[in-house]
Amino acid sequence: MTESVGHATIVVDALRHAARNALVPFLALFGARLGFVFGGVIVAESVFAYPGLGQLAFDAVLARDYPVLQAVFLLTGAAVLLGNAAADLAIEHLDPRLRASVPPRRRAWMWSTTVVRRPHGRS
Repeated sequence: MTESVGHATIVVDALRHAARNALVPFLALFGARLGFVFGGVIVAESVFAYPGLGQLAFDAVLARDYPVLQAVFLLTGAAVLLGNAAADLAIEHLDPRLRASVPPRRRAWMWSTTVVRRPHGRS
């Protein structure tokens, strides 16, 4: 006796496998373009007079308010770094080839903030 697989099951399985492979380049581009999103926010908020971080940065430039600009740049830079790190972790989770290329012991060192010493006393 043979069991037939429904058409919906085949489509769902195909989409699941295809989406996993299609998300990898999308996430890579998303992480790389995240800084441009914050640049576009300044333009959009200035044009439409919408209050937000972009309008705050624009007003701080006009008023030469450097501490506010430093805070905006710090927040924007931190958001871009966190977005890139999240995209990298998501890509590593989705693509099994990347997980196999770096041993688990070495993977933990990549995210470490401490200085990694070379083995056997080499400098």
